[in-house]
Amino acid sequence: MSLPNNLQSIGGVSLAMISNWTEKDLKDTKNPELKNILRHIKSNSLDMGCPEKYRAYQPALSGVKKELIANIVKPKHSESTKSKKIQSSVIDALYTHNLNNISDRKALIKSGWEKVKVKNGKDIEHWSFDKIVIEDHLKKVTKKTAKTGQGNPFTVFKIDDRSQACRKMWIKNIRIEYRTVGGKRYLGFRKGFEDGFMNFELKGRKPTINYSNIHHQSIVVDRMGLVGESTAEAHNFALFWYIFQSEIMSFLQIPETADVLLIGGHRFQDKRIGQVEVDATIAWLDKPINKQGRVIFENKGGRAVSSDWSDGFSIHQLIRPYDLIEPTTKVHTIPCDLTAAYCRFEKGSVSNTWNILLDIYEVDLNNDKVTWIRGIDFHGIPDI
Repeated sequence: MSLPNNLQSIGGVSLAMISNWTEKDLKDTKNPELKNILRHIKSNSLDMGCPEKYRAYQPALSGVKKELIANIVKPKHSESTKSKKIQSSVIDALYTHNLNNISDRKALIKSGWEKVKVKNGKDIEHWSFDKIVIEDHLKKVTKKTAKTGQGNPFTVFKIDDRSQACRKMWIKNIRIEYRTVGGKRYLGFRKGFEDGFMNFELKGRKPTINYSNIHHQSIVVDRMGLVGESTAEAHNFALFWYIFQSEIMSFLQIPETADVLLIGGHRFQDKRIGQVEVDATIAWLDKPINKQGRVIFENKGGRAVSSDWSDGFSIHQLIRPYDLIEPTTKVHTIPCDLTAAYCRFEKGSVSNTWNILLDIYEVDLNNDKVTWIRGIDFHGIPDI
């Protein structure tokens, strides 16, 4: 098979074509060209449309020519983190059993798996597991016999974006699902990997607001030297709220006449949903129109972190806190609107600056669906 003339400019070549290249095809290529091919594979592998051979494949870019060619032609897949290894081990335990066979189903139950709200258990979606199963696989992966019950094993499946899911989830086209039955928390797998994630919208955003156009607030923050005191998400969000409060209120459509309260990050323990963290809440009350609201925030990133955000985000980050808080807002005497927001911090393109990207979403609990409403960016905040 003939290769493109310029392997240094390979962006337009599909991974489907590359997956058919052989060692013979690549024998005359140079190391920089091979590394360029591998970079192209790596940057496009987190896509369900990618050939299975390369899907979720993060190849090494080092080695001699023979090793680089092997990474392209015969990729060896291994998980890069302990969490992904445990995820993969749990999935293997489910898929290595023949669910049409009653003895295999009994073996799953014996190892800690449970059928929740189903009779036959002949489908992977019928099976659920809890921390007992996760801890068992943690021991297998780490080859340790440490005491169980230490830490929170559910964090193994805390998948915030596509890159944090093990390759088996991509290949099997499944996603993780939170389940609670009788007050007990479970995890399970549901078909449709991509249905569990969303991409951040790049188009149709509100005009960018620049720090240089903000006066009083920026002067106070600069004099206090607050920015450099911490890089924590809560600290960043508090700065964001103080500097851009009027702009944020306008974007969130909070009435100017409303009384507004900022509530810091807090953690809930709920029998129905389990443990849920809310990174920040803006609560408001407008007496003239007899209305109030809550905006709950998921915060991600950092001032010193550059990110293209191309791995998107897990919609459960918005659905679970929304599901927890919605019942409490329905019983208030004064009608209460509930809004879900995603706030991202990132390193700015100009030296010693950072940006904030804010999006709000509509959450449909009945269909496990999240819909983007609008977004706005705040640029050029000094990181000193």
